[in-house]
Amino acid sequence: MALEPRDVVYGASTTQSLQAHFCPLPATNWTRRAYHACELPTRSICSVAHGAVAIVVGDYVFIDGGEIALGQQSYPTNGSMLNPTYDPVALNVTLSLPLAESWTPDKVRFNVIIKPGMPLWNFQSLWHDATDDSLWAFGGEISLLASHDPDLGIWNMKLNGGGGGTWTQKSNFRSAPWNQNITRPLGGVGRSTNETAFLLGGYSSARSSPFTGDLAGFVPTPGLLTYSFNYGTWANVTDTPDLSPSGAIEWPGMESVPFGPNGLMVVIGGETSDLTSYTPGGEERSMTEITVFDPVTLRFFKQTATGDEIPSRRNRFCTAAVGDGSKDLDGAPSGSYEIYIYGGYGGNLGPGAEQYDEIWALTLPAFQWIKVDASHNSARIGHTCHIVGKSQLLSIGGADAAQSDPWSTIDTAFQGLGTFDLNGWNWTKGYDANAAPYKRGGALERFYQS
Repeated sequence: MALEPRDVVYGASTTQSLQAHFCPLPATNWTRRAYHACELPTRSICSVAHGAVAIVVGDYVFIDGGEIALGQQSYPTNGSMLNPTYDPVALNVTLSLPLAESWTPDKVRFNVIIKPGMPLWNFQSLWHDATDDSLWAFGGEISLLASHDPDLGIWNMKLNGGGGGTWTQKSNFRSAPWNQNITRPLGGVGRSTNETAFLLGGYSSARSSPFTGDLAGFVPTPGLLTYSFNYGTWANVTDTPDLSPSGAIEWPGMESVPFGPNGLMVVIGGETSDLTSYTPGGEERSMTEITVFDPVTLRFFKQTATGDEIPSRRNRFCTAAVGDGSKDLDGAPSGSYEIYIYGGYGGNLGPGAEQYDEIWALTLPAFQWIKVDASHNSARIGHTCHIVGKSQLLSIGGADAAQSDPWSTIDTAFQGLGTFDLNGWNWTKGYDANAAPYKRGGALERFYQS
């Protein structure tokens, strides 16, 4: 069964229903990406992960973009997999994953949000406008499977409170902002506050904008791009000397933390380059060199992280931040705040490469690295992570970097979903909607008590 790039795959058909059942597969099934959606009557399978992005809003995780491989396999009499083939398609819907009830990856249901006319993007940023309760999508590049040209539009989805919403285009590349030397980067990292969206670093490619179609390689887009939800205005902050010597950064992690009058954005890891070109696997940033910036004043400064052990240099890892919620009499945070990182990429894949299968915590305000004492999961690359259910880390998508060809091997994470208990520091079988609030423990607590 071959699907065109604009077809939608859910459940046992390609009809546009409002809900998709991403269902359990036999252990012998082959996948190219890290999500499985299955069509049981034909034993064909789908997987989604490459280029997908996600964000938590209220009782839902919204997942957008990325590519699917529809796999068809035959089975000999012993039940093992034989001669797998796949037809790749691009995901042209947004998915939402419910968080109000507990679930396990083999039985969870995803809501499906149709987005007619929206480009097929990979690695875009999703921002939440809390005032309007809507999502904004910008950045990234068009899918390799897309037949249309890239544009520079920014899209908005008004949420309906039930895991759905409606996407509309708010501007395109002919609008005024693109006269300000603003372009669509990929390989950057996006976050937002209540009023402003941020997209840090990244680079341009032949598939990232209508103005870069003749690029043979990758050109860095240095500095920080901002977008005002209230006014619809853009700005490009290029004065970032404490980010890197050139101001360029690719594939870092970034999280918002509630310290100081305006909060702070904390930037970890990634790669740097000059302003001429970017080559993946180049100069990695030290994990002891942390960049922090104020989201209101837009001032950047450096902070050194320490620890008995330090994570090795890496990029394309995931981050998620959480605190215990304690406050002083003035309402300011009085406890610690942890940024957890999981997985990553150091320039090589396969069993002989360094395996980024561990979890680390950067605890603030001490800026101390603590290695999480937990059994190792698969080495992940290109995934996203999120705090869900008060005290759980949810890993979505990506691939097993321990495989020489991770796109054509069985994924150890069912449906691409992994759940980690941040209180007990252990991987679990599924999401617990009734989990206890987050409380630092283990080596984190021993560090603060020492």
